[in-house]
Amino acid sequence: MEPKDTGVTRKAVSMRCWSRWFRHGLGLWLGLVLCAAAAAAPPRAAAAPPRAAAAPPPAAGRQHRVSTDHYNVITDVSEGFTHLVAQHMEAIYKEYRRKLQGYDLKVHGRFEVRVFARRADYDAAVPAKLKGSRGAFISRSRCLWSFKEGRTDEATFRTLYHEGFHQFMYSCMTLGSPVWVNEGLAEYFGESTWNGRGFSTGQVPGARLRRVQDAIEDRSHIPLRTLFAMENDRWLGNLREDPDRASLQYSEAWSVVHFLLHARGGKYRARLLGYLRNISAGMEQERAFRESFGTKVEPFQRAWAQYVLDLVPSPDDVCRGNMELVAFLALQTYGKPQRFTSIRKLRDNLLGGRGSWTLTSADGETLSSRDARGVKGLFKCPHDRSDAPISYVLLRNRRAELPELYCTHHSGVVFRAHYVREEDGGYRAVVEQQVKATVPRGVTNALKSQGR
Repeated sequence: MEPKDTGVTRKAVSMRCWSRWFRHGLGLWLGLVLCAAAAAAPPRAAAAPPRAAAAPPPAAGRQHRVSTDHYNVITDVSEGFTHLVAQHMEAIYKEYRRKLQGYDLKVHGRFEVRVFARRADYDAAVPAKLKGSRGAFISRSRCLWSFKEGRTDEATFRTLYHEGFHQFMYSCMTLGSPVWVNEGLAEYFGESTWNGRGFSTGQVPGARLRRVQDAIEDRSHIPLRTLFAMENDRWLGNLREDPDRASLQYSEAWSVVHFLLHARGGKYRARLLGYLRNISAGMEQERAFRESFGTKVEPFQRAWAQYVLDLVPSPDDVCRGNMELVAFLALQTYGKPQRFTSIRKLRDNLLGGRGSWTLTSADGETLSSRDARGVKGLFKCPHDRSDAPISYVLLRNRRAELPELYCTHHSGVVFRAHYVREEDGGYRAVVEQQVKATVPRGVTNALKSQGR
């Protein structure tokens, strides 16, 4: 039973980062009020990761194959993309092993990864219950499947990192992992950032963090005793029947894993590995928890809750949110993205324009034309320590004839905000990170010409 008083308080967040939909599609949305007109987008459920029998893959486009030390990668996207997937999977495999160093991993053959160019081909390949998902690990065939259509490279790779961990857990660790730790670790690795040389793990996405913080504060969180005891059928049932609770269970599982791997300098990592060993040896879950962590669930929950309330969003996520909102506000200001030709003029217009506006986040925070400090903060990357008022560079994509925002203040990567055409003819802003070495030469030269 949850104690009446958690005894925890929330640390003030010094960096403003506005809630938006998760990169994996978990249900949060933005509302913008311009001159008293409100707009909002409905939430969407997260992709399901159940284990199911494999269906034979259909014939798709031309097949490209790459084999590495640990993976056979097959795609019908392009030869270059296939090599890129293989590189990422080898790198994230090494990160799985590094983070779980000390666990006696099982020997295994090469894993199979298939990425379809078209979503329709993916939906035709996966079992019926998985149609509409973004990726899946099929335990019977031990194959990981996903698709590329309509998604950035980054979004596709994050799905592969997540599902790839299920593949790793099933083949290298244990078949009986509790769903919360399996999904929590998969979400943890899915948030990792690749810079071309290695991964930065432990990222804290602002929207996901606030989802859990708000649930703790208003006591709507899933008690950890309930989360830990949840079986796979109930977990997947929530995905079908209660998307909001499904969003919370994924985010809570991520936050518990983050706590175990990072709290007090990683003090609890060895205990997490001990817990997984005990589970693998067939020990009952509650006993495995008690013997591994040396406490009952309730004191553990209080320590976890305080840790989560003290967390702040990662600087990378703050920058991503800022760029998304700048691009969004430009679209609202000018009507068409083609009219967005100067980031300095946009900033001046938002600070001193005639019209009034208010931006409202999912958790009730507001940013308005009257908040000059907050508006100025949107144009600064937390990694930019210079006195320049604007961190971002506006370039024009000559092929698409659309503006793009770039931020170069990150180690090994560049953040890019661009516009995507919707089916109704409108546009939406998308932010993705690109390894600096893969940025097109023309863009690199244009950034250098502006001192970046």
